[in-house]
Amino acid sequence: MLRATRRFPTVCILSCAALLFGAGWSAAATCDAPGSALVLDWSDAAWNGGSLSGELLADRVTRPGEGLTQPVEVSVTGKTRRLLSGYPRVSSEMTGGRGAATDSFAVDVDFANRSETLVVSFDFSEPVRSLSFDIFDVDFLDRLGQGNFRFQRGFRDGVTVSGYDGDGAEVAPALGSPHIPTGRGSAAGATVFLGSPLEPGQAVGYDRLAPDDTDAGNVEVRFAMPVQRVTVEFTGGLNAPSPTPQAQGIALSDITFCQPLGAQVAATKTQRLISETGLGCRDFDVQASAGEAAAIPGACIEYRISVRNFGEGTAEDLELTDVLDENLVYQAARTTGFEGVENGPLLTRPQPGQDCGRSECVLRLRDASLAAGASGQVVVRATIR
Repeated sequence: MLRATRRFPTVCILSCAALLFGAGWSAAATCDAPGSALVLDWSDAAWNGGSLSGELLADRVTRPGEGLTQPVEVSVTGKTRRLLSGYPRVSSEMTGGRGAATDSFAVDVDFANRSETLVVSFDFSEPVRSLSFDIFDVDFLDRLGQGNFRFQRGFRDGVTVSGYDGDGAEVAPALGSPHIPTGRGSAAGATVFLGSPLEPGQAVGYDRLAPDDTDAGNVEVRFAMPVQRVTVEFTGGLNAPSPTPQAQGIALSDITFCQPLGAQVAATKTQRLISETGLGCRDFDVQASAGEAAAIPGACIEYRISVRNFGEGTAEDLELTDVLDENLVYQAARTTGFEGVENGPLLTRPQPGQDCGRSECVLRLRDASLAAGASGQVVVRATIR
């Protein structure tokens, strides 16, 4: 019996070798499972204006309300005292050009200086795949301005997006804009600047203001690798036109991602005859006989229990149990390919020479893990009674 234990859902099937196996989590580049695409839809989010944290639920993009949901912890930290009254809030004031009824998560602040920042964080209970969203209204206002803005202090919106995987390692997103060709920093129609000399995951307002109902200030955020935490840092710095920027705001679109799947673990069991005489049954350097051989009393039999993780995330805390037939005498066993904590996976086994007809011969592998695409084996040798 093979089992993967974690706080994630377990899926069990019966294999040809009567091995029961389960799953941890896995991650794939696209939503390849039907109906696994989820969305955190701000229109449905129960967010109280002015709140700094809350747990929301992402639901299916198709067939919502059918039970496949994912909790998302949303929090706002940093210079929260600079938030304007009632913010952050869900509203349709900034729509990214998607229509007047489009709701987004709006953040309006009045930073006291260029170094102050506000951070919006999204935390998931487990890594999610293909996460994407847009940031609306990233733009620039010169303090000299035009018309009614002539004596304003001005501002330059700055955003830095960071992702982190399940181990806390940083994952960089790809940033884009609907008006900026690949490889360009900016272009006509955009109020955003991307790329060098900015850092990866960073964008700033550029040239002019973006009307609230257009996509001129949209920054497209796409993660190709799984992430468990995403942060959006909003600042009035990055060469803002005034040391004391005036009130400025951005908004975040709905967030879409792929539901994590159970680890894709498969197990098979095969056997082969090593020798008729039992010679070398405890020596794994001795391989199968090349000539004619028969499974007769005294012959050495080898069993190979192979486990493969064909998902895209690590399968952890694997357990495998195998009971030898009562007509066998246990001789030796070893493992290959598995990883584990500290001293590696633990394999408990009978004593060499134990008669499985008199005392049950049980082999148990514990605390094993398999990286994405990796395989492991438990190799057992026994003689026929």
